[in-house]
Amino acid sequence: MTTVLVTGGTGFFGHNLVAALLLDDRVGDIHVYARNPPPTENRLSRWAIDGRSMISHAPEPVGNSENCRVFQSAEPNAIFANPRVLFFQGDICDEAALTKAAEGCTVLFHACGDTRWWNAKNQEQWETNVRGTTTAIKVMSKSPTLKRFIYTSTVDVMGHYDVDAYKPGAYEHLTVDGALDESWSWGMNSYCDFGYNYASTKREAERLVRNPYEHDTKIGANGGYIVIRAGSMLGPWDVTDQYGRLFGELKARTLAGIPCGGTSVCHVQDVARAHIMAAFAPTLEHDLYICAGINMTYRELFRAMRSVLSEYRSDNSAPIGGICGRDIIPASLLWYYGWFCELYANYWSGSEPEINPGLARYMSCLAYYNSDRAQGELGYPEQSLRWGEAISESYEWYRARGRF
Repeated sequence: MTTVLVTGGTGFFGHNLVAALLLDDRVGDIHVYARNPPPTENRLSRWAIDGRSMISHAPEPVGNSENCRVFQSAEPNAIFANPRVLFFQGDICDEAALTKAAEGCTVLFHACGDTRWWNAKNQEQWETNVRGTTTAIKVMSKSPTLKRFIYTSTVDVMGHYDVDAYKPGAYEHLTVDGALDESWSWGMNSYCDFGYNYASTKREAERLVRNPYEHDTKIGANGGYIVIRAGSMLGPWDVTDQYGRLFGELKARTLAGIPCGGTSVCHVQDVARAHIMAAFAPTLEHDLYICAGINMTYRELFRAMRSVLSEYRSDNSAPIGGICGRDIIPASLLWYYGWFCELYANYWSGSEPEINPGLARYMSCLAYYNSDRAQGELGYPEQSLRWGEAISESYEWYRARGRF
């Protein structure tokens, strides 16, 4: 059986990827490499209302294995309790530590990523997403055993459709003629001019992965570097509380309002299984796949999320929230709100803002994508049949651990 390495395995997507790998009979040991140890079930059952991430509250690991600190816990969560999962703690930019974790591995799933949207942390995000990817590529290039590198990218690297719609004074006229696919030109209308640092860092990291001049001759669809651009993922094991806070605001009716854009919703477990298919497929026609989902406006998404809360089942048509008497927040107003949140975080709270200007502009886009290639070659399912399950399973996972 194959031994694999997963970077960023203690995050939301990482947990689901490790869980899917445990169910695959082609996989033996799973090496997980991350900066933070996985949260324990005890920690999860006493959800930290004062913090957005379970990872940041996880206990310190004990022991060392050369460059990697080894995590042990009397109360591991259900995934990391499995003896086939070996955890290595270290910084993604530490080549020696990552090399140690990669020993004996055949496949490297590079799922590590910093998804924050706080401009004060832009340099840290660049170090993790870009320099960390450079380190992973070096480890892949030098390893005598690694044969395939699966990189978890994001549809955010693709940019938007109509650049003129995002100029100041034209925020209210956001339209898109169709969902973007892998043929969308790399040079067209990126989010780089939005101040959306996450997209910029992932874009540069993906460029490094897909550029054969940046690494060795292992590049190629049949034995090298494969990129999967994920859409907006929902589902269980969201230890970063990405959607937990939103569920909470919908339940308490404290949501300020709804962004005027849209997104492509998918089930995190399906994206994880597509990664595994890409890792073990003997041949692939391409080295790039989009695993997005059903394209919907944020209003449609938020109403669907609220529908899983039992107390709203008979009141699903009522306004979700609003500021200045608005349910849908115009892009210009959301942009100003993003600046307020950013300044409040920088000069008052000292914690990550709810939104910042770059994210505000991004969430005012209709970011729609097409996953036909992944459906045809990786067995990625039609998400119109799965997005409802993604929302309900996400909420049930939170609820079972005391988040609500």
